[in-house]
Amino acid sequence: MKVYPYIPFRGELSALTASALAGLREIGAGWYVAYEESLPAAKDLAKHLAAFANHSGGWLFIGITEDKDNGMRAGSFAGVTANAAGEALARLREAARTCVTPEVCFETKILKGPAPELNLPEGQSILVIGVPQGGNPPYIHASGKIYRRAAGRSAPALEMDRHAVDLLSSRRVESQQRLAGFLSARSDVAEEGGDAQAKAHLYLLEDPFLTGGAQALPYEAFSSAMLASNTEQFAFAGFSTFFTTPDGYIAKLRRHNEALAQLVTFRWWNDGNARVSIPVSEHFLETFPLYSDPQRADFVRLLRARGLEKARVADLSQFLATLAVATAKYLHLRSLVGLRQPFWAKTRFYGCRGIVPFINLRQYVEIIKVRGVPHIEDDDFYAPPGVTTDTLVKLEPAESVGISEQGLRLALRFGVSAFRAVGIDFDGFAKEDPQGFLRDLAQSMNGARRS
Repeated sequence: MKVYPYIPFRGELSALTASALAGLREIGAGWYVAYEESLPAAKDLAKHLAAFANHSGGWLFIGITEDKDNGMRAGSFAGVTANAAGEALARLREAARTCVTPEVCFETKILKGPAPELNLPEGQSILVIGVPQGGNPPYIHASGKIYRRAAGRSAPALEMDRHAVDLLSSRRVESQQRLAGFLSARSDVAEEGGDAQAKAHLYLLEDPFLTGGAQALPYEAFSSAMLASNTEQFAFAGFSTFFTTPDGYIAKLRRHNEALAQLVTFRWWNDGNARVSIPVSEHFLETFPLYSDPQRADFVRLLRARGLEKARVADLSQFLATLAVATAKYLHLRSLVGLRQPFWAKTRFYGCRGIVPFINLRQYVEIIKVRGVPHIEDDDFYAPPGVTTDTLVKLEPAESVGISEQGLRLALRFGVSAFRAVGIDFDGFAKEDPQGFLRDLAQSMNGARRS
């Protein structure tokens, strides 16, 4: 659960039951709580979302009537129909994305009746919406207005104080500075691999604003999840070395007793953020592994024909496999602490200047025959470029598919920018020949497992 200054019920949102809302009869609408009897229009929902995000965060309950004669406390719990509850989720996403700038984060829980303690009948539901304090304020409504919370009322209030707006802008600057500092830190692989080794960091962020929330993930659950080999079909089997840190856990990957593989490090922070430190698999051309693969052999012949016998080559087929398994592991950990909402990703490379990239895709080998051999010009760079929240890649889990398949799908989603940054038009291959791309990609992933 995200960070809130006030929680009007006990326990985690993921474990909340309808009967636990009985205490709302003693809680009035105001700074941190709002009640709506029925589902508001998207633009009215957006006012609530923006007001809570601009203020300190809070809770919107849909399906509860406020008692105006009793301090705006929760009155009746009639709920809304199942259809309305399902529509509410779609309307919330619309409100957060299209009716507020920048987009507002929220989390939800649908509580279904019957609940005798509330007189909530069967077939009716109450929708609980948590909106944490936003790290990128001011959040501006589609009307161009800025809303905030006010005491003694459910309806958001207009923010008319210029000084208050300036404070919101200052909060945004502080959040962006925290994120930039976090993304700029170099550790893990830098400590073990040495500065000569090309490296990458994959950032998977539940809380890009670094507000300091805590996710209740026991050490035993972390180690078991990282040990499991449920992602083997895409990349490596489970991690095998685990230990605690002051603010989370670390898992290290050991595979085939290779020294390089020992450096893959997955760090989990208690706020739900993670960083995967990945050594880029590189070889001089003369030692580049062929594995009896015709595409690898074509690639080596091509570089030799271009006079690049001394080239350093980064085999990014292995890198793609690592992205897929790391994302799948992250999804597994998020599921253990009840996180279902979107998260964000970014990749950073360093120590890569002068390297020739390789990925075991037919399209890549064919295109460099025509356009020439790329090599990485920069030593330290981000994909996508920049260190602000608007440069992160937003990822939305799809619970309709398994964690392993989600890991690959999402890795491909943010991997487009990572591969483009090192000279490989990954997205272009997929658009030009989708079926051939997927076939070659499967072969590439199998090759990464073999290596």
